[in-house]
Amino acid sequence: MLDIVAALKWIHENIEQFGGDPDNVTVFGQSGGGAKILTLTAMPAAKGLFHKTIVQSGANELMGMSLPDKEISARIAELTLQNLGVDASEIEKLQTLPYAELADAANRAILQTGEEFGSERVYQGMIGWAPIVDDVNVTQNPVIDGFSERVNDIPLLIGTAANEWATIDQWATMATSQTDNKNNWSVAEVERRLRQKYGDKTDAVKAAFHEAYPDKPIANALYVDSWMRTRAVKTARIKSEQAAPVYNYIFTWETPIMGGFGMAYHCAEIPFMIFDNKSVVRYHHDDKLMSILEPGYND
Repeated sequence: MLDIVAALKWIHENIEQFGGDPDNVTVFGQSGGGAKILTLTAMPAAKGLFHKTIVQSGANELMGMSLPDKEISARIAELTLQNLGVDASEIEKLQTLPYAELADAANRAILQTGEEFGSERVYQGMIGWAPIVDDVNVTQNPVIDGFSERVNDIPLLIGTAANEWATIDQWATMATSQTDNKNNWSVAEVERRLRQKYGDKTDAVKAAFHEAYPDKPIANALYVDSWMRTRAVKTARIKSEQAAPVYNYIFTWETPIMGGFGMAYHCAEIPFMIFDNKSVVRYHHDDKLMSILEPGYND
């Protein structure tokens, strides 16, 4: 994060030489990059270095919305060294260890720390390392504590892809997924899978999905992301308490490659980041569907 601040300072001081405007800088990122954008909003050193923000699929607890505290981070570091058999006074030894050994020790340390402090305080996913609230470089949780007054006048555009991680299991079986997927299942097979996934909520999900996406096949209801979408909307609501405008999007274009099983997956919108395109944002179009899939969506 300090590297990013340094880069923004360089832009502020030099971008006019390249025809840019140092007083009109937009920062944007996707996934972990989106979390970095949120983290920037909680960094005093970044004040005045950016003027608009875009967060793509990057708002989650302990990664963007909130961050680990110093106690958590210190324990992860301590356990990582213990797992490696390296004393804190011999830290330079880390330079000589194979990557796989380092990664294994660090991943085990994250799980161990989660057991000690509770998983709600330690991110258990594949992105276990994160910036911390150290009261110097990052002075608060970017979203959960409320956005810093330093970004009161900075607009936010935030959103997600319609399917995000919902098709990730099919990427793991790519050889068969290209021909065995929702685009060529029978009506009966789609219905069976819907009933298997949603149980007694199936009819409500189908009706709400059709209302939100009247042009999409009902099989798509099997792969609706509500987890990341809920957090993006929550972030937008918290930001809306400030003066600057907030915009929310959902990316629904489905890739046709490999039989189209991937749909609007996590990262699918990146090639479309062309800022002179015009689009229609329908913020509330899927409220009913989301409230069924995620009971806390409207909280």
